[in-house]
Amino acid sequence: MRKESSDPTPRLDLAPRPEARRLSAREIVASLRSEAPTLDVFEAFWELDRLPIDEVRDALAPWVGPDPDRHRLDAATCVARGIPARPLRLRTLSTTKDADVLDLGPVAEEQLRLAGMSWDGADRPPEERLDGELGGSFAGTLEHRVLGDSDAPEEPPLFDVLLFAEDAGVVFAAGTTRIVALIAYRKVEMRERRARLALEQAIAAPTDVAAVHPVEESCTVLAPPEGLAKKTAPKKGPAKKTAAKKPRTTNAAGKKKVKTAPEKTKAARKNAAKSPRGAR
Repeated sequence: MRKESSDPTPRLDLAPRPEARRLSAREIVASLRSEAPTLDVFEAFWELDRLPIDEVRDALAPWVGPDPDRHRLDAATCVARGIPARPLRLRTLSTTKDADVLDLGPVAEEQLRLAGMSWDGADRPPEERLDGELGGSFAGTLEHRVLGDSDAPEEPPLFDVLLFAEDAGVVFAAGTTRIVALIAYRKVEMRERRARLALEQAIAAPTDVAAVHPVEESCTVLAPPEGLAKKTAPKKGPAKKTAAKKPRTTNAAGKKKVKTAPEKTKAARKNAAKSPRGAR
């Protein structure tokens, strides 16, 4: 005769059933959408947290829409929606070195002045920072890089980076004099981890030759042909002869020196910075 078990507790099959879990997620979402939910809101979300994320996403899609692709969202949208932003990848848009930085405009000159102050605390003109015979000079080590988002080439640049003294530098918001990070020993000091990692990778990467745009490049493209240059050369001869005769007939040579000396001060400094002596 068969002996019955004395344990009254029924045995349950606890093996996972994917279809049952999917229906459970749909039922929970349907309960949340109904006017008279059968589950408490907190209890419903607690139950959803126990289910696989893919199945919960499929159950929520008809109600809240598809899950957004975070790689297609900008950083501001991700922050507003609480979505982790995509990793930032930077690429070098242009590179300018040494004295050519002075030809980038007043913003670049002010960036160089601020970078010098961050280095040794001395407020010096940009031209003096490229004079190799002065202390605290960046001659031979100065590099100005413009960085942009690799995944958004249509967007404007993000950062202007000034590298100097081999492993130091300053990071500015692109096109401004607002300092956003400092660089020491090729390490970026910045609170935002996403931008900090991207800047360190971009600085460590070798500069693409195609991204280097010297200032003189436009002059080379627009230079006249050799034939035209030879024809125009003789025209400059008479002008030089008449300029040399003026000091003999007049006594205004001293006045001329007094007038032109202040105008050539800044240009002389810039030429001195570009000269081989200043580049040492």
